[in-house]
Amino acid sequence: WVYGASTKLLGDFLPSASTWRKLFQLDTGVANDGPHILVRTGINLNAEESVDFAQFVYPRLYGSGTCQIEVGVHDQAEGPVTWDQAVTFNPDTDYRVDIRARGRRHAIRFTMADNQRLEGYDILFAPAGMR
Repeated sequence: WVYGASTKLLGDFLPSASTWRKLFQLDTGVANDGPHILVRTGINLNAEESVDFAQFVYPRLYGSGTCQIEVGVHDQAEGPVTWDQAVTFNPDTDYRVDIRARGRRHAIRFTMADNQRLEGYDILFAPAGMR
């Protein structure tokens, strides 16, 4: 069995400097010095006690140039994240990123240029056991 998790972001977002748990929407037309980093941790793909194997990320990213996408895992909600190597994603030529991340909770990090907009992403995963 293969499952999917999806998220939708409305607008262009940046994490706050003081805490990675808040996102602030940027005004349209505001120039910012890049790169911009968007991080989400503590993603439960299935159930709280399950271990899942994330296989693909389908970013809905718009704009020119490439973006770096990293996926990580961690066992505790506030625990440290073990990040995999960054994968380059080009929205002009790519539609997904192949990943291999097995864990209880997942994390994702996008490093984007000024002219890029992330509207959301889907993660395709399969259950890999229970803890």
